[in-house]
Amino acid sequence: MELEVLVATMGQENTALAEKMNITTGAIIANQCGRWDHEEKDGICMISTATKGVGINRNLAMQLSKADILLFADDDVCYYDGALQGVIAAFEQLPDADVIFFGLDMTRDGEVFDKRRNKVRRVHIWNALRYGAARMAVRRS
Repeated sequence: MELEVLVATMGQENTALAEKMNITTGAIIANQCGRWDHEEKDGICMISTATKGVGINRNLAMQLSKADILLFADDDVCYYDGALQGVIAAFEQLPDADVIFFGLDMTRDGEVFDKRRNKVRRVHIWNALRYGAARMAVRRS
């Protein structure tokens, strides 16, 4: 299975953001800025647009993606070593899952606190909106 990280961001000059985020797979960076541009480097594609709106840019990144699994990300996320391979492993362990939400470690006053529970539970239509897009991975098929 192949994974691409879809990053919504603003005002980036190049693909250096992928290294800062510790992205070790392919990625599409949807960059909101005042210019139209396209750059590819080491499996990272950055599309710069003059459009406004995170949803529009995420949709653009989805249209350009070709991987089996798409992981949505905000530009302030930094992945642990091996985290992206863990996303692939989760989809292999749950072959019927179309969408998987993952926990995020957050920072509060400079200290990291862990909100992960490492539990698998079903998300229903009535509680799916509790989770942000930056926690979501989807199966393309």
